[in-house]
Parts: sequence; C-alpha cells; structure tokens
Amino acid sequence: MNTVAEILALRDERGIIAVGARGWDAISRDGTHMITFHEGEFACSKDDTCYKFYKNEKSWTKRIVGLLKRGY
Repeated sequence: MNTVAEILALRDERGIIAVGARGWDAISRDGTHMITFHEGEFACSKDDTCYKFYKNEKSWTKRIVGLLKRGY
C-alpha cells in the first residue's frame, strides 16, 4: 500500500477508508479526512494526541503515503 490509488481502493461498501500503523490511524468518511497521531510517536498537544484534518482526499492520501514510506 504505497500509492494514493491503493489507499483509495480500500474504500468499503459504506464509503469509509480506514488505515493505521504504529502511532497513527486515519479515516475518510462523508467528506471528512482525518489522521489521529497517538501519544509516544508524535507530540502535538498536552495529552500527546493530535487530530489533523485535511480539506480533500488527495492531500489526506498523500500524507498517508508519506508516513508509510518513512516507516510509520
């Protein structure tokens, strides 16, 4: 799963794409594209959990591809 097309192909019958790896998980549903970075891997807030929203599916999938290529 190293390309935008491969990630977009994961969409299920309800229109949801869910991807996750060590320290983060991502979901795209109904026009909302979010990646959650969990404590220990990425420091973003007081409780070390960070929610990043993306305005479109293309930028969201590019970020996921970048995370996967860097080994996250």
